[in-house]
Amino acid sequence: MSKQLPAEGDYIAKCNGSLRVIESSKGTLGIEVPYVLQNSEPQGFAGNMQVWIAKADGTLQTAQIDNLSAVFGWNGKDPWELCFEDPDTQQKPRDYSSVEFKLADCKHESFTPEGKDESVTVFKPSWLNPLGGKSSYEPADRAEFMKKFGSKFRAASTTTKKPSAPPAGKKPGPPSKPAAPPCSMEEAWGACVEKEKRDAAAQKRTAKTEEELANDWYAKIAELCPEVPEANQDTLTKEQYGKLRAAFA
Repeated sequence: MSKQLPAEGDYIAKCNGSLRVIESSKGTLGIEVPYVLQNSEPQGFAGNMQVWIAKADGTLQTAQIDNLSAVFGWNGKDPWELCFEDPDTQQKPRDYSSVEFKLADCKHESFTPEGKDESVTVFKPSWLNPLGGKSSYEPADRAEFMKKFGSKFRAASTTTKKPSAPPAGKKPGPPSKPAAPPCSMEEAWGACVEKEKRDAAAQKRTAKTEEELANDWYAKIAELCPEVPEANQDTLTKEQYGKLRAAFA
């Protein structure tokens, strides 16, 4: 009669034996963790989980190592030190009987043992995680964010849309202004610089840096020339530069 297995899912488990370093037939290195489930049906289901920490080519599985370190207080340097108080002689197995952890994404997996004709189904956890998990994010730094994304957000928020038709019964608005005279990029940039000087003096503040001014420049391009791809914002036509100069006048 086959052993009754817990349902697939996540479980809280407790270490119920000694950890040991193991090596697969393919040369991968791991840590075997004996466990007993704390919230399973049937109650007291026990097993062993293999946490693979290094590939056969020597590549470390850093996520697995980090989880073992978080659960067992390991420094991540010597796998035998994780398992034994005396790693050189591999004596005195460390006692982790009070340590609890999470076995995540547990599944039922079937295979046919070597030399057997019938397959067997086993309970196999995918991940050994610290209780509560580990956050994959941290508070963002505003200065770094604005430096990297500020111009893009300003451009997105100021991009104009084509005006909709006036409601029925109302007269259309005034005709659009005549096109601005064409000019060069240098002339348009000069108008941008001069506007910032005027604004800074009027508001009695320090003038923006060249990088901040460049952000304003590209945001204005996105606003006035939404048809221009972001990658081409340095190569506008003279007519488009004319619109820019007029906007900064």
